[in-house]
Amino acid sequence: MSKTLSNHLYELIFSLSSSEKRYVKLFMTKHIGKENQLSLKLFDLILKKEGKSVEYIEGKITFTKHSSRLKNYLYDIVIKALEDYHAQKSINITVRRKINQIEILYNKALYKQAVVMADKTLKLSQKIDNQAYIIETISWYMNALKTFEGKKYQAKYDRLQKIQNEAINKLSVEKKYLNLSNKGFILTKKSGLLQSQENIDKFNEIINNPLLSEDVLTNSFISTRCFHSIWANYHYATNNYKEEHKRLYQVIKLYEDYPLRKDTDQYNYVTYLNNYAVGCSRNKDWEQAQYYFNKLGAIVPNSNQIEIKIFEYLSCNYLNLLIEEVDLNKMKQELPRIELGLKKYDSKITPLFKKIIQFNLCYAYFLLEDYKKAQYYNFIIVNEKGDTFRSDVYLISKIIQFILHYKMKNIDLYESFYNAMKYLFEQKNINYVLYHSFLKFIKQLIHDDNVGVFEKYEAELLEIVQTPKERQLLSNFNILCWVQSEIKGIEMAKCLKVYNTKFS
Repeated sequence: MSKTLSNHLYELIFSLSSSEKRYVKLFMTKHIGKENQLSLKLFDLILKKEGKSVEYIEGKITFTKHSSRLKNYLYDIVIKALEDYHAQKSINITVRRKINQIEILYNKALYKQAVVMADKTLKLSQKIDNQAYIIETISWYMNALKTFEGKKYQAKYDRLQKIQNEAINKLSVEKKYLNLSNKGFILTKKSGLLQSQENIDKFNEIINNPLLSEDVLTNSFISTRCFHSIWANYHYATNNYKEEHKRLYQVIKLYEDYPLRKDTDQYNYVTYLNNYAVGCSRNKDWEQAQYYFNKLGAIVPNSNQIEIKIFEYLSCNYLNLLIEEVDLNKMKQELPRIELGLKKYDSKITPLFKKIIQFNLCYAYFLLEDYKKAQYYNFIIVNEKGDTFRSDVYLISKIIQFILHYKMKNIDLYESFYNAMKYLFEQKNINYVLYHSFLKFIKQLIHDDNVGVFEKYEAELLEIVQTPKERQLLSNFNILCWVQSEIKGIEMAKCLKVYNTKFS
């Protein structure tokens, strides 16, 4: 086995939960042969050496002359054990297994048993509204029915063919909706709040698709979910948060109509719970946002992936809610947990979420007036090689970089940061008045650092943020509140609390 494949084996074993480790060992001991005895020995060895290098672990495998074959065998048996373990929890795995069992029964010419199994599997597939499972189950179902004579079998065959044709049509439509959904997601993923006219034009092309007409009646779980999700993304991109909130609620309601989907589709379910909680927060309904974040945190994840995803969502968006509420005490409680999770999950956290978590940590520490910690996280963001996603976060981090140096009185750096920011705005073709006004403000501040400059800029900002598009930029980092805190000589957190109360 190559080093890469050895890595895969070790990564797989190190990813196991305590209950999965117990189950894998039990699974292997069911069939105690020479190969399983050795694989169990290797399994225990790898578990004991977690954190060691590949080379170190390889050097400890001295009990077999065929280590490559043994590692291949162990990898396969761990995967089989995990499939068996998760079949008890996952309806998806259960249905796939039942389809395999129907095929086995059919190939053994046990047609009546195949029909009974297919009937149960079809009902389960329909409960979760999975078109692919319905189509495949019915294919085996009809194959088995072909072996029987009689009108009742022909009638059942005809009925199944009709259901299958409907499922084929639904699946075709679902693929079109998924394609449109992915296009919309990419647009918002890249730019966040800073939607250019070019992006809005691209979004309008998506929205103008006949499948997104309000008159269209979507006919499956996936197509309905995508329909509302695309519209929610569009309303987010165009700053229409009330309509976004309504669309996200429709998705949550859809999961209530298909409760089994909360398990079979857990990744998407936790995503939409998070999105709806964020939508509540954007509409200043913080009590409802707290309720759905609590609901998200109470979910028992059915995989490591979901565990990490829940961490990502809560670390990004629940912390953002605490920032919105300016709840400094809860922030202090959450920050150590989030920092611990960053170390624990490390490279398993998706880059997009890692960036937003780091940004929120920066903002939280800024409000807590721990500027060194804030600078630590801000430094990571602004020194990334590129801003391939969430350019709004990257841009505001460059602005915060200057503010942090101002707070720490690094006067010698002001001019260079101003020039770098000016170049960035020109390069990115930034067309927001608020950001260009900030650029002019710091130019004045460099030459004349006094409260009068801040007071003049406050009056200018208050005029600028009358425009909803410009005011929305303050949700990333409230420049206005920072300016007011400098004028009044008080904590920014106090000014932010007043601002949020005013605009709630």
